[in-house]
Amino acid sequence: MLRDHSILIHAGDEDTITDQLRTELVAMRRENRPRGFGSAFFGVPTRDSKQRDCYGASIDQSPDLTIYPAHPRRGIADDQYDALFFECKVLDRTRGMDLYRLNGIERFTTGRYAWRMPHAGMIAYVLDKHETSRARARTAKRSVLSLVYLTYRPWP
Repeated sequence: MLRDHSILIHAGDEDTITDQLRTELVAMRRENRPRGFGSAFFGVPTRDSKQRDCYGASIDQSPDLTIYPAHPRRGIADDQYDALFFECKVLDRTRGMDLYRLNGIERFTTGRYAWRMPHAGMIAYVLDKHETSRARARTAKRSVLSLVYLTYRPWP
């Protein structure tokens, strides 16, 4: 994607990059590439699919990318929450790890996104190596682990 869409990526707009990523994922699913990521197992990836938060206070929670299974899975009580949910963030000199943590990871740990799932995902569009230095990564990792530890609780 970087090679074919470098101008789009370097513009740094999260929504535009995510939309192109969704387009690429749809094509990859159609081609079953990588093997196993095809229509037999996965539905069409969507952008900004609205979900209810764990408290029922908001019906407008929208992870950036959602990929549902192609068919309902046994043992799942509510199919609308059975999906891979991803939040995407741009990291550069003006948008750093705090944004990734506060407006990304925290959305999962506080029950806004993917609260019925045992997994979720974050995607970082790293446009500046400064944000991925070892020291900053260690600091961010400690911060994220603290956040997860402090906010973890069983959801209703």
